[in-house]
Amino acid sequence: MQLSYTLHSACASRRLFKCFLVIIGGGCPLDVLHRIPVFGRPDQLHAGLASDLHISYSMKITSGGNSPMHPELRRAYDTEMMTAARLYNAGDLQLAFSHLERAHILGQSFSIAHARTHWWMLKVGVRNRDIVEITGQIPRILGALFFSRIWVPIGNTGGARVPPFKPMPIPHELQVLLDQYRRKANQ
Repeated sequence: MQLSYTLHSACASRRLFKCFLVIIGGGCPLDVLHRIPVFGRPDQLHAGLASDLHISYSMKITSGGNSPMHPELRRAYDTEMMTAARLYNAGDLQLAFSHLERAHILGQSFSIAHARTHWWMLKVGVRNRDIVEITGQIPRILGALFFSRIWVPIGNTGGARVPPFKPMPIPHELQVLLDQYRRKANQ
């Protein structure tokens, strides 16, 4: 089950950040996680956050064409993300990052999936104390949320050491999935 939220009012920056963590899911700091369920329904949100926000709840992630992610593409994306999370927790950050790059290629046309991938890349950067990755991922998270529905550089792996607007070759096995289950790579 995937969720998307629409914010209808401005709120204090601290609470907006907490809401942002709910939107992208996964990896919330513990002081936020115990109060705000990741991917919870609005009626389950922490009272302090819910009082400042009016949130619309929906059950699908949409892409540029307002179509949900195909189940096969979702399965491949989720597999890459789960593998990355498992490797991240095991401390193998380099291999975790390579799986995040693959997830980025698969999910970059879907705003929430795209932002979630960049969030995990930011987490890897923080754990590695990599200032380039940290400072590079913050604007990419915002860009993913606001521009994934308009245009993405097809094949871009999403790391901070890669130009953010540069299209890149897609690994064959991922290209097969994208050709079959998502808009064509030449768009």
